[in-house]
Amino acid sequence: MCVGPLQKFAQSLLEVADNLESAQRAVPTAVLQPGAQVSAEKALRYLKALLEGVQATERVLLKNMSSKGVERIETAEGDEFDPNTQEAMTTVPAAEGKKPNTVATVWQSGYKMHDRILRAAKVIVYQE
Repeated sequence: MCVGPLQKFAQSLLEVADNLESAQRAVPTAVLQPGAQVSAEKALRYLKALLEGVQATERVLLKNMSSKGVERIETAEGDEFDPNTQEAMTTVPAAEGKKPNTVATVWQSGYKMHDRILRAAKVIVYQE
């Protein structure tokens, strides 16, 4: 059987689907029922397992995207605002010690494919 590009792409997403399924199983449905008694220790263990599943899913998804030339645009709090790769959703007064025209919060990551912007990072910017 000939495997085309679309089928290869679909197969690359199966691990993402598997990780999402595992993450959902990390929290037993019984503990989500009204009146369920769960100790803080167990709740923390469930949350940790859920977070680990989500993080594993993100790693696999980013790896698969990278194999196709799609990369996350690295943007962090304190970076100089760059209108070429970032979209200012709003501005906030610069807090003490914060430079104006820098990123206050990254709201949503941006992505590029090779050198082309697929989506600018959505950020909140400290105003001047």
